[in-house]
Amino acid sequence: MSVRFCVLGSGSRGNAALLMTPGAHVLIDIGFNPNEIAERLDGTGASWDTLKAVVLTHTHGDHLRKRTLAEIAHRGITFFCHEAHLSQLKGGRYFKRLAQNGGVKTYGYESRFEAAAGVTFRPLPLPHDCPPTFGFRVEISGDGGRSYRLGYLADLGYECTGLVEHVRDVDLLALEFN
Repeated sequence: MSVRFCVLGSGSRGNAALLMTPGAHVLIDIGFNPNEIAERLDGTGASWDTLKAVVLTHTHGDHLRKRTLAEIAHRGITFFCHEAHLSQLKGGRYFKRLAQNGGVKTYGYESRFEAAAGVTFRPLPLPHDCPPTFGFRVEISGDGGRSYRLGYLADLGYECTGLVEHVRDVDLLALEFN
């Protein structure tokens, strides 16, 4: 089984990362417009047509382009965000369209959720000036009982109590700062 992780962009102009397993393609953050995401996906083996889910770390504009929510709604891709993100997003027309289509699912503090078949996310609260902000410990079920572990920490200003313990044994630790 092959698991791939690709940073599609990291910077003040936009952030997005792609997790690819044989059964699912999942985006972490959507900090680019739909056409730019399509361009950045080109050559990875993923496309808008293959995406199963999008998982949001926080609502800063470099991690979330609201117009991209319309593309997610149009394609029937599931959008995961924290419960508190709902109040930050619910007034927007693109988010309303996504919510009306039933494409929004929420996660809570440190409660695991399955974003796609065999891909489980555990939210990890992070200190950042856009509360709430989350990193994730991602566990991917593999063939023959082998599992893969990914740590993804976005906009981490400093190490907070217990965070290292959650990512100490991951196979890949991805840190996003800008």
